[in-house]
Amino acid sequence: MKPIALVFLGDMQSGGRTAVAPSGFYVTSAKSILPLSKGQRWLLKCWDNLVSRVLEVSKTHQVSLMLGGDNIDGPLHHGTVQTVGTRSEMRAMAVELLQPLADLSTWIYSVDGTEAHAGTEGDEDNSIAATLKANYRPYWRMKVEDRWLDWKHDGINISPRPHLADNALIRAAQDEYGWSMELGRPVADLVMRHHAHRTRKPVTVDGVTVVVCGCWQLPTHWAEARFGGLQPSIGAVIWYPHTMILERIVYPYATETETLVY
Repeated sequence: MKPIALVFLGDMQSGGRTAVAPSGFYVTSAKSILPLSKGQRWLLKCWDNLVSRVLEVSKTHQVSLMLGGDNIDGPLHHGTVQTVGTRSEMRAMAVELLQPLADLSTWIYSVDGTEAHAGTEGDEDNSIAATLKANYRPYWRMKVEDRWLDWKHDGINISPRPHLADNALIRAAQDEYGWSMELGRPVADLVMRHHAHRTRKPVTVDGVTVVVCGCWQLPTHWAEARFGGLQPSIGAVIWYPHTMILERIVYPYATETETLVY
């Protein structure tokens, strides 16, 4: 029997004007097709590359697709001018993108994103999960090939200060170890989180490895105004529990800059 590979991805933010979107399906309630921006065309190429990578992995492993939440942006988040389409259209965009990955997967699991994006109690994420025939919960603690996984959407905020960026991951590992000792439960081998839209190299403390998955949305106007040139991490994470190898996939995005001529 082939070993298992878990493919984690999240924060697709479908419907966001700077988020990954399928070509020819980016529509409004008036059913008009909108052209993708330069950034979105780049994101779609990265997405296609990820699908190709998962196809290769599926030849030697049983794939479990792990949906990390915030699959849609939501028409009201940060103001409607930053999104396109109704909630149902955003869900359809997400399903269109995810279906090729779902077709390669033996199992599909999902966690709820934030209510600002995914609606009350993760309703939008759960609807997408149901369409893809995924198992969904707000939080998963599961055993995979004798390894324990602790997985949810939120919980680790990565500092914008480089010298502090790993602190939250270190604390998460220490918390997992400490609480597991307190509660008498097996210590998780991997703590997986999303939400931050930025990833760091995995951190291992007390035998607990912590990683934050990347996202699929380039900076919105709100994010640029708040964080400036600090770019999100576009990508996914593939975990091979039988070897504890983490394949952190990151697609570097070049920030546009200008030179002042005087």
